[in-house]
Amino acid sequence: MAATGPLDARAIVSCATRVIEQRGGRATTEQRGAFTVIRQVDGGHLGQIAIRDGGPVLLGDGPYFRAMLETAQRGPPRATTNERHRALRDHIGGDGAVMVTALFSNGARKRARAEGVPLTWTRVGAAALSLSLAPRVRVQAEFTCDDREACEALAAEIQIWQKKERRGFLAVMGLSAVIDRLVVTANEGAVGARTELGMDEAVGVLDRLEAIRNRSQEAQVPTTNAPPDDVVQPAPDPPPGPKGKEHAAPPPPRLEPNPNRDRP
Repeated sequence: MAATGPLDARAIVSCATRVIEQRGGRATTEQRGAFTVIRQVDGGHLGQIAIRDGGPVLLGDGPYFRAMLETAQRGPPRATTNERHRALRDHIGGDGAVMVTALFSNGARKRARAEGVPLTWTRVGAAALSLSLAPRVRVQAEFTCDDREACEALAAEIQIWQKKERRGFLAVMGLSAVIDRLVVTANEGAVGARTELGMDEAVGVLDRLEAIRNRSQEAQVPTTNAPPDDVVQPAPDPPPGPKGKEHAAPPPPRLEPNPNRDRP
């Protein structure tokens, strides 16, 4: 467990020591960088606490506790300083308005295969995407694969998708030319894909997306003033029968078409 806030390390260490001693244990502390680590040394309650002034405070034990402490000491890993992320950005061109890089561990790819992700995509170890906006809108992507066979299979799958989308949703959005401009390349260890469109084309796509969104919202608004399909008319009262005789049961109500149903 980890918590952060304006924490006083001395007060938390003192409190934890009293709790351990009240339980009959013996507390020990050690300094690890800016953190004070406190634990019980004679068995009993398991776990360690690490705290530094201003937070965070860490509670755990074993490898999880050590991993939390190491991360808190050096700071979380960042894509801006990670060598592999930086290499991906440099290779695809680091001047894009939007840059996305991702690294997929073996464990993550194994889970993806178990969840039904196509095998071709689970053989991708890293990916990068770049979006540039001037003078034309340019999209580039690169995927690092396990081997040449994996790269060729991925390139073939992207080209199959390209062929389908020539008559698919992207074509409806007016992106047929962009799909036709898509260039897919495969080499020993990577697959690249790039395409572009003019600024006017991009504005047209955004306009169509906005129109689709507006129509979808309008379709979801319930109609509350629509007239009913039919009107239930009460059955007429039966004529009075002779005195002392039971009246016949009235007939069931009749359904008559509503004359105002189709009237605006």
